[in-house]
Amino acid sequence: PLLLAREEVKVWVMMYLCSYTFMLRLPSECLPITVGAGFGDKDTHSIAVKPDCLELWLPYRKNRLQSSVLKRACWCRSCPISCPVHVLGVFFAQYAAGDKPFVSISPEQARLTLRVLLGEAGVSDASTYDTKSLRRGHAVDIQKNGGRLKEILQSGDWRSPAFMHYLDISELEKDTVCEAHDALVDIM
Repeated sequence: PLLLAREEVKVWVMMYLCSYTFMLRLPSECLPITVGAGFGDKDTHSIAVKPDCLELWLPYRKNRLQSSVLKRACWCRSCPISCPVHVLGVFFAQYAAGDKPFVSISPEQARLTLRVLLGEAGVSDASTYDTKSLRRGHAVDIQKNGGRLKEILQSGDWRSPAFMHYLDISELEKDTVCEAHDALVDIM
């Protein structure tokens, strides 16, 4: 909240929130986002603000040759300060179709500024964070809040096992065993 009060960092904070929310690779998937245009365009990463959700069109991803549409609904009940609809949606709604809010930010600037802002916010070891921390952080948050493997995979639109280095594997295995047990109990 204090960081958002500083108008000069608002675009940066929204960029980080967008990467976190959609579990994006910041350099290749977040920085080129275009507001409200290009859905279905083979070269345009486009975000659409809907009344009840945000939709992000990615024409390709590192480990996918086909396009992806990621949707995020309101999550005010669990975290109103990071709600995709009421925070990111409001931010993107101020732009005209075709605008690219993050296009002037380089990956290196994003990494260095993230560290500075985390340091100002009092995060210990802020100098060890990078833009991958946003994807990892969301995956870990889903896991810590009881999310199942399927939810983590769907949220990140992940198909390969590479995501697993983001998570606490022993917790994930325990959760999977519990999920299998619950499924057996339901059958009986």
